[in-house]
Amino acid sequence: MRLVDSLYIHFPYCVHLCNYCDFYKLKSEKDEIDHEKYISFLRQSFEKQKDLLIRNKFSFSPLRSIYIGGGTPSLLGHEGARLLKDLFQGHFTLAKDIEFTIEVDPGTITESEIDFWQDIGVNRFSVGIQSFDQIYLEMLDRYHNKEDIEGLLQLLKNRGLNYSVDLMIGAPEAKKERDIKQEIVELINYDPKHFSVYILKPRANYPHKSLIPSDEVVANEYELVCKTLAGYGYGQYEVSNFSKETFESFHNSRYWNCANVAAVGPNATGFLNLGESAIRYQWKSTQENFQIERLNKDQLFLEKVYLGLRTSAGVRIDWFGEKSSDFMKLARQWSQKECCVVSENNVVLSSKGMAILDSLINDLFVNEIL
Repeated sequence: MRLVDSLYIHFPYCVHLCNYCDFYKLKSEKDEIDHEKYISFLRQSFEKQKDLLIRNKFSFSPLRSIYIGGGTPSLLGHEGARLLKDLFQGHFTLAKDIEFTIEVDPGTITESEIDFWQDIGVNRFSVGIQSFDQIYLEMLDRYHNKEDIEGLLQLLKNRGLNYSVDLMIGAPEAKKERDIKQEIVELINYDPKHFSVYILKPRANYPHKSLIPSDEVVANEYELVCKTLAGYGYGQYEVSNFSKETFESFHNSRYWNCANVAAVGPNATGFLNLGESAIRYQWKSTQENFQIERLNKDQLFLEKVYLGLRTSAGVRIDWFGEKSSDFMKLARQWSQKECCVVSENNVVLSSKGMAILDSLINDLFVNEIL
């Protein structure tokens, strides 16, 4: 029997729908959300998922990670958290060392609600900031302001809680040049243990598309972020993720290692590794059903290589079998361009290499290594 020890839950509601976001979401005020309906959706989804797991010889072991993402899960409030706790008790046991994360947005959670989330096991908060500059918060169409951010981060710092902040780079140009280094320096004063830094990839009809900076500008901004965070002791362990020592996200590492992650909620995606193949399943937005994508051996290997190159663990040269020498030759070419570090049986990308990851993956195809 194969075991699943990680669970992702998607909560689709947001008070405001940011104009760049292409995720499935529903607009709703906090006091308008029908928690009973949402929990009923999850309950039926768990039953449907259970059938999928049994058919493929999987079962849940005590969960080592839960991640509630969105949307804006902090809108669940006391009532939603209570119902979710009851739902868990009917389906799972939690490991003693569980990493239990919930995404929160500034201005959407109270101190008493933080207490309640901690009471049900949450020990990590992921704060959706995107920028620490009021002008760029407005350009990114964020619902909160800098004062909201400062209030929440001060609260989390005062309580000594483990939390991560999300930043977005490649934002549309505004009336003043963005000082991303200064934003990071100010944020570090609040003692976050982790940063996730993403490049804005707007939807097709994004209203500020003409103001998106060039690839060169974004690459320079990314390099500055990497250097700044490194200078303050945040190790880069994945393309978009930086942490203080021992504060890497266990849950996210499950995806990068092609490990088993169950998922429920509208549009949520789960992954089941069968060894020589895999199943990826994505829930439909409005019904308790999912669509399945089956990955064959070659597709699973491509996934393993792509995700491995995203991380500080890198990829093993001997993964490539009879093409190992070809990969080693290519990796040495990357190394000469300062895009990676090559050791006896390992290739790890540098920040420069991570910035052009898609181009390096294309090299693997052009050289018929993948």
